[in-house]
Amino acid sequence: MPQQMQAAVVTQFGKPLALQEWDMPTPGAGQIVVKTEACGVCHTDLHAAGGDWPLKPALPFIPGHEGIGIVTAIGAGVTAVKEGDRVGVPWLYSACGHCEYCLSAWETVCAQAQFGGYTKNGGFAGYILADPNYVAHIPKGLGPSEAAPLICAGITSYKGIKEADVRPGQWIVISGVGGLGHLAVQQRLEMAVNAGKLGVLIWLAAHGASVLDASAACLVNLLVAAIYLLTMRRHSAVYAPRPQGPMHSHRQALLAHVFKQAPNSIYYLLSSQIGVWLIGIFGTAQRVAEVGALGRLAAVFALLSAVGVALVQPYFARHHARAELQSGLASVNLFFAFLLVALLTAGAAEPEAILWVLGGHYGSLQQELLWMLAAATLSAWGGMLYGVGCARGWVLPFWINAVTGVIVIALTAMSVDLGTVRGTLMLNTAVAGGGLLVVLGYLWWRLRRSDSLAPALQ
Repeated sequence: MPQQMQAAVVTQFGKPLALQEWDMPTPGAGQIVVKTEACGVCHTDLHAAGGDWPLKPALPFIPGHEGIGIVTAIGAGVTAVKEGDRVGVPWLYSACGHCEYCLSAWETVCAQAQFGGYTKNGGFAGYILADPNYVAHIPKGLGPSEAAPLICAGITSYKGIKEADVRPGQWIVISGVGGLGHLAVQQRLEMAVNAGKLGVLIWLAAHGASVLDASAACLVNLLVAAIYLLTMRRHSAVYAPRPQGPMHSHRQALLAHVFKQAPNSIYYLLSSQIGVWLIGIFGTAQRVAEVGALGRLAAVFALLSAVGVALVQPYFARHHARAELQSGLASVNLFFAFLLVALLTAGAAEPEAILWVLGGHYGSLQQELLWMLAAATLSAWGGMLYGVGCARGWVLPFWINAVTGVIVIALTAMSVDLGTVRGTLMLNTAVAGGGLLVVLGYLWWRLRRSDSLAPALQ
């Protein structure tokens, strides 16, 4: 066994980690040494390295509490593991094991609890000194990279599912699909709580049954995310090569571009939900359900907007001639204008065929369907044009969005009945249409007044 190991060490709070040579840990009685194969990065590691919390780790220390590796040395008295076992060294490094909290499965609040990568050195190193009574035993067939996030984010989300006391056939809502949420989704699917229901739904749809519930909406959103990811990866690889030179030279421009877009992103998120919020206040539960049902049909427009932006942005980023940009912008507008007319025509001619997928409860929403199609198309149209502007570095000023949005919402709210589905969708249409006109006008203004048509973000 080597005498030294490499470790990524926090030497100063808020500073980059330092790669150092440290002495190899030696197991004492009741301890083991684990050779690190993989270690996940949790946001807690960032808080630890930044010294963000009142109880700070003692410097210097090695962060990382999602370490997976092979046991290479065992101290006296250890029987829980043996050399060659693959284990994980989690956040709960150790506890006393006999206090009221430990005996009631609340070891994390034990007064003597120690925490990996915080009060004890963690997995950002070649080897980890660990307590065998608190390591995770990794089953055969599960690789270290896959196991690492499971011993932190994985058990956190799994604990939530267990505490919810759900049973087969019941649904749960996972708010946000980030580091924990995506694992909760996988765990929930792995538990097959709704596998049977999804299978029945697909079978019924294939045999002509008129059903569509949250299962289909979930599948649509997953399809949107998958196609968007694949499209973006493909186009990024072809049209967005890594810039030459050190990455920090681009940091300032990138951050400035992101900060300019952030307020607009928040505005678009809030404005897209304003109708639902208002009908929740002024309408009945039935009206809210009807808006939600039509909203599931509108989910496909998220695919149109997301993939469309990914396809057109490279064109507007690469072409600098005024005529080429004007032609491209005109093509986008003609496409959406045609799409709007086509959808409204189809919705007016065959509303029953479109509403069929929602079931018999919603067959009467024929006029409301037209407003939904208009609102969804105009929203996707505006999103596409906003993406075009971002490709040029022409980010619409937030105050223009906010002022025009408030005016449109106020004027429309005084003109429609917000307690009805039609009134809510008319409000959504007005907001989407107003936003479209604003971003379209801004793009034409920037295009006409720009002396240099090279993108603003280099």
